Amino acid sequence: MIPREPRLPTKAPIILSARGFGRKFVVENVSSSGAGLTGAKDLRVGERVTLNFKNKSVDAIVRWAANRRVGVAFRERLDDALVHSIAQRPFSDHAKAA
Repeated sequence: MIPREPRLPTKAPIILSARGFGRKFVVENVSSSGAGLTGAKDLRVGERVTLNFKNKSVDAIVRWAANRRVGVAFRERLDDALVHSIAQRPFSDHAKAA
């Protein structure tokens, strides 16, 4: 088993796009390879999703899902600057639901 990268804690609200719909989720932790999310809608393992931040969209695949918590793996690694930006932005700086 490959150990997962250390994740930075955050409470970054995003809009997650899946199945043609945008839904409110919160990024609970983030690394260059993936993130842990919570939201009001359950997702399916293997589902392709897009995390929509204020100035960046990131494609990911759902790796696990349970009780409205989700783990996603990014399709492309994020650079360290973007990871730290996501973890450190103030709440109001992230995408807001319509």
